Amino acid sequence: MRNNEGQTVSMFPGALDALRYILTTPEMKNIQIGVASSSPIPINSYTCLKNLEVFPGIPFANILTVEQIGKKGGDAKYKHFENIQESTGFE
Repeated sequence: MRNNEGQTVSMFPGALDALRYILTTPEMKNIQIGVASSSPIPINSYTCLKNLEVFPGIPFANILTVEQIGKKGGDAKYKHFENIQESTGFE
């Protein structure tokens, strides 16, 4: 995928391998996937989630249980994890 500046944007190969493993391994069927980013331009992050595919026809956004994108709760990155914990109940 290319961004508006023509730069190639892709998922790290190891991350893609891990996601594919989680999604295709029966023992992992109950794992929930979330993302957090303190991106200064959240629309770019959302565009990536909607356009980068884990498998053909399956965008990354479609496999997420929870996301925290942008400056939510100030500049502290840990706030994303507090928000995810609050919304999911997971520690």
